[in-house]
Amino acid sequence: MTSEAWSDIVAAYGGDETQAEAEVTERLEALQALDPNATREAVIERLAWELRPRTIEHVFPGDNWYFLLK
Repeated sequence: MTSEAWSDIVAAYGGDETQAEAEVTERLEALQALDPNATREAVIERLAWELRPRTIEHVFPGDNWYFLLK
């Protein structure tokens, strides 16, 4: 398990390790219903990727001159 990924998950749940652990367990059970070979580490990596903050990308119509000025 990547400690950085686990730290990201715990941080996303406000530092509550119990809540983070419950979410990982719930997702692992759901994933194992589809793929019996799924691992806890894979679930943690995927959840960390989903919860990691990203930069905001603004999308607007290119034919609107008002938006182009901004």
